[in-house]
Amino acid sequence: MSTSKRHQMTIFADFNQIYVEDASATADPSDPEVFDSLIDDLVAAQDGRVLFGTARRMNVPVVLELRDTPPPDHDSSGADHLTEAPLEITSGTLAVRGPIDRTGELIALSPGAYRVRMAVSGMGTLSDDALEGDDLYRITLWRSPFTDPEVLIRYPYPVGG
Repeated sequence: MSTSKRHQMTIFADFNQIYVEDASATADPSDPEVFDSLIDDLVAAQDGRVLFGTARRMNVPVVLELRDTPPPDHDSSGADHLTEAPLEITSGTLAVRGPIDRTGELIALSPGAYRVRMAVSGMGTLSDDALEGDDLYRITLWRSPFTDPEVLIRYPYPVGG
């Protein structure tokens, strides 16, 4: 039987980004290759960090689910954009934060290799200036061997103001 823990939070997604990372991550998120991947796919992976793009650069609602098994395939239903990436946790602490937040939400997590999925819904609800909307960011983590980041569902229109 699968078990999971859910956390609801609000993250200030300045620069249209959310970081899901090992609390001790030191990689430079301004690396041009990382930036290009984030712009093109709304996902980029570095040592100890996954960067996810958001539709708004405001406070956004985030639901984080920590699972002991992979999520079912139907978990993506209703997602406008769906991405996955690998994450190595070495410190025993997961941080979920925006780029200017020093610590963010800290959650104890066993060291190891994980897969991180972000399902974004509500991208079509953004105001013309992309400051308001009913977008939601569901992040799911589970233990998994490393595989490359990928876009499973691509939102067809430019987002973000």
